[in-house]
Amino acid sequence: MRQGFRITVFAAAAMLCAALPASAHDAEAALDLAFASTGGGTAMVAPRWAAMTARMAAEDAAPRPAAPACKPAAKTTAPGCQAAEWSRKLDKLSARPDVRQLKAVNRQVNALTYVADTDNWAQADYWATPREMLERGGDCEDFATAKYFALRQLGFAAADLRIAVVWDSVDREQHAVLLARAGERTLVLDNKRADLTPLAAVADRYQLLYALDDGRIALPLQLAAAEQPGAPQRTRNRIVNGGRTLVMQIQPRRRLPGATPPAAPFEMALAETSAPAGR
Repeated sequence: MRQGFRITVFAAAAMLCAALPASAHDAEAALDLAFASTGGGTAMVAPRWAAMTARMAAEDAAPRPAAPACKPAAKTTAPGCQAAEWSRKLDKLSARPDVRQLKAVNRQVNALTYVADTDNWAQADYWATPREMLERGGDCEDFATAKYFALRQLGFAAADLRIAVVWDSVDREQHAVLLARAGERTLVLDNKRADLTPLAAVADRYQLLYALDDGRIALPLQLAAAEQPGAPQRTRNRIVNGGRTLVMQIQPRRRLPGATPPAAPFEMALAETSAPAGR
């Protein structure tokens, strides 16, 4: 996702992710913050997540036409064929162990077509429903959300899944992946990688910008503060623009070497983006 999910920082742009990890272990722990509590449901639901789930509800409520003849050999594109075939695939996975389900879902969703939002929807950033993803392809957050809802259908708890929006320091772009907990492990389901990836293997490459806990937004600095009972609350939430902007006042967890401390706490706005989505 080259420019999607833009996070704008006022007064201290260079220190957006002020808590840079000092070691591989710290980097892994920072990425794993995606699973910290979002505050008992008090966090703001991402506007595009809300729009996507509303379309999903409309899809479910729409009258269903007679079942089309969906024959793989014919490569039919009749409406509903991809969704019906996808449901059959998930049914076959239902009895498998968790890790095998994760591997299969990651592999099968990654086989779908990558299409930039500007080409697919003539929009800078559009979050497709799983059905839209199956029928038209999508970009990185569409791969992640399709995997999320597939695993939820297979019985994975929302508490064990997070969509993580990250900064990819190798490709120099923002990106979205799905994090899944299986037993004691956290695994990464990534459309850039064919196989499941242990969290530690990407911790130095991916830096968490924010996470979605069943659609609720949580920022890593907010999450870090939530992990420390009794710590002074340095964040404040303010929703503006008709509920489309989340403004947070935050303090950095650690000053960057040589950096001049800001005169006042940062103000960060998680806003709707007008920039093109990426891979």
